[in-house]
Amino acid sequence: MEQGHGIAPGYFWNHRQGVSFPPVLDYAPISNVYCPPVYHAHVQCNVLWVAPEHQYLMGRVIGKSGFFFKKMTQDTGCIYMYYRKEWGCIEIWGYPPNAQWAMHLLWHHLGKVISQASQSPWRYAPKTVPSPVPVVVEANDNP
Repeated sequence: MEQGHGIAPGYFWNHRQGVSFPPVLDYAPISNVYCPPVYHAHVQCNVLWVAPEHQYLMGRVIGKSGFFFKKMTQDTGCIYMYYRKEWGCIEIWGYPPNAQWAMHLLWHHLGKVISQASQSPWRYAPKTVPSPVPVVVEANDNP
């Protein structure tokens, strides 16, 4: 397995065992790296936009170490899911029926997380550090 020069991240030349020529271009997504399956034929990308006020919940939507994204990818047969924080959206890559099913499941999962957060806002609130309040000390003219 070797990463080829000039090909998209996630793709590699695979010299199959017992077959010396030609090598096969294979795909394996890389964790925490944006590498959609751009060389796959007939693959579509569905986009689920996340409202700005719900962006802080994305850690729970994705799950620890990507648990929910990995599970949905495996359960639905879609190829790739990625949260694009800078755009505020989730990309779902796959063949049309699989990507649509993944979109449906992700929509319900997101709704469930938002519902839980609205019922217990103190538990799901984003962790913020309060900014220090400046203290003004006035000079006392009287000794």
